[in-house]
Amino acid sequence: MFAAKLSEVPFSFTAHAKDIYRTDMNPGDLLSRKLQRAEFAVTCTKANYDYLDRLKPATSRLYRIYHGIDLKLFTSSNNNRSSGPPLILSVGRFVEKKGFTYLVEACRFLKDEGVSFICRHDWRF
Repeated sequence: MFAAKLSEVPFSFTAHAKDIYRTDMNPGDLLSRKLQRAEFAVTCTKANYDYLDRLKPATSRLYRIYHGIDLKLFTSSNNNRSSGPPLILSVGRFVEKKGFTYLVEACRFLKDEGVSFICRHDWRF
């Protein structure tokens, strides 16, 4: 925001949970000021969008763009996995708040039940 003011170049920003809900990241009314001064802002969930929508001036532009993948990339006609056990794919930082312990627990349950599968976790960002 400061660089945009100095350079007279518009800016935008993407707001994730820590950018929105942690007061140490946005002391005072900084988040409201960013929304007011930005060309537009983007967030990735409905809850975040609704929260920011209440803070922003009516003239500010706010967009919601969900994270996701094109599931068509994982059909048997688009990959080398046309046969064999199903693939369970997860993507994200391997930290507690992401809930991957549930994935590990589910994989253990499937294995105990004799279900054949492959589980792949990708954390490269």
